[in-house]
Amino acid sequence: MVFVSNFFKKRGGNWMMKQKSVRFFLIILSILSINFVTIIAHSKRPIRGFYEVPVSNELKPYAIYPIKFKADTYETNPDEIVFPLPAELVGEEFYVKMAKVEDSENLWAGPNVEGSCSIINREFKCKVKFNNLIINQSQVEQVIKNTYQNQSEVGGRLQVAQLFGTEPIGYITYRLRGKKEN
Repeated sequence: MVFVSNFFKKRGGNWMMKQKSVRFFLIILSILSINFVTIIAHSKRPIRGFYEVPVSNELKPYAIYPIKFKADTYETNPDEIVFPLPAELVGEEFYVKMAKVEDSENLWAGPNVEGSCSIINREFKCKVKFNNLIINQSQVEQVIKNTYQNQSEVGGRLQVAQLFGTEPIGYITYRLRGKKEN
């Protein structure tokens, strides 16, 4: 406030009037800031979850990948999900789409993927199996080497990717935001 005071004194004019104008401006700015933060906080954000490759206990630390789901399930149970398969497993990230199979309690399917999904304690979990999945092993290796610096982590992630390539199955998990559950 001292800086503002000196600024107006140097330029002449009524300091009290200018001080009121500055306060008014700051109040308006703070109201707009609060509204902006509220809008951002309530906008639909991607749901964060995990993709996990089933492996031995020795490789488990290298088999979990954070992912962001595209479909938002806020306040409802999902009938369709869209999630990325990690680039560390297939060479480049691509999105998988699955929908609940009609007249089925827990079966889901999509192009080249099928799954068994359930909701337990507000967590949506699926075991998924891919068919005819195209994996670019040289790209997988490059992505892993570019993403991870620690040599033991690189080695572990490469082993997980190799296992995934021979049997492309895994688990997806994310926490539901909504209150409604089956």
